[in-house]
Amino acid sequence: FPSRSTCISATKFQLRWNSTGITVAGATTPLGSGSTNLNYPKGIVIDSIKHLHIADYNNHRIQKWSLNFSSATTIAGISGTTRSNLDGFNNPSDVAIDSVGNIYVADTLNHRVVLYSVGATNGTLFAGTGLPGSGIHEFNQPSGLSFDSNSNALYIADHENHRIMRYYLNSSNGTVVAGGSGSGRAITQLCLPKGIHFDAASSSIFIANYGAHNIVRWPLSATSWILVAGDINGAAGTSASFLTFPTDVALDSLGNVYVADRDNHRIQFFPQGEINGTTIAGLTSTLGTAADRFDKPESVFIDGQFNVFVSDSSNNRVQKFVPL
Repeated sequence: FPSRSTCISATKFQLRWNSTGITVAGATTPLGSGSTNLNYPKGIVIDSIKHLHIADYNNHRIQKWSLNFSSATTIAGISGTTRSNLDGFNNPSDVAIDSVGNIYVADTLNHRVVLYSVGATNGTLFAGTGLPGSGIHEFNQPSGLSFDSNSNALYIADHENHRIMRYYLNSSNGTVVAGGSGSGRAITQLCLPKGIHFDAASSSIFIANYGAHNIVRWPLSATSWILVAGDINGAAGTSASFLTFPTDVALDSLGNVYVADRDNHRIQFFPQGEINGTTIAGLTSTLGTAADRFDKPESVFIDGQFNVFVSDSSNNRVQKFVPL
């Protein structure tokens, strides 16, 4: 990894978290489509004024939670209703926000990315056609988003096409920047990518390579990936150096890596450059509803104070883990 300017040593011994989470959105019960309920939340992001945005997957909407996490409003989509028009979604998986506050939604089962400009009540088609396909302007279940504010580019994980696409704002043309050579576990291929994180410091995309049970880093100028976490050959496992169907990856300001290790029901922390992870939330292979347990954590987000936010998806809630 490139060097990062900081006076804080990034070691796993200095970064620790309370292993008991605080529910900041949703609840294990009841399941529902009310304003404060969630139904299998996936992608999460916090904007510049500290509003939490959630891709409420099975409610087909994007929810925005207030600063103190006490109330929520639907800012896009129609609660509990599948839509193919641009006023709604069909199972949105992720949400991203650009530097001026525009919102981008991975409308997964509509095979498109929808843009909600600041203040808009309806979306506009940003990328994709609304039908599945493998062409340069098509998607097959777009599942992850990451925005690069320096170049005004949106990166999109095209899940079933096993590739990452880049779209610049105000351009209808996409470019394959990672994968695109079919499904596989070779270093030139991806296998069902999900969550992604663009890292400006290394000019790379960190990819939750879901079907290969690993996290990889793909430099934009390269034709192959570099292993970050998990098994290079794509084996699943429960030990500190293995993952099982990881669904998201995030980086903090020090370059440390956080992984939503979904089917191991845990969040794994990998200090920069290390391949052995530490479980900072959840208990390996043990699902549950308690505040220190998960049931299929799908997404992870790190704020500027090293708070760790997790979509605890099958528990229909978002949990916050505070550093010690």
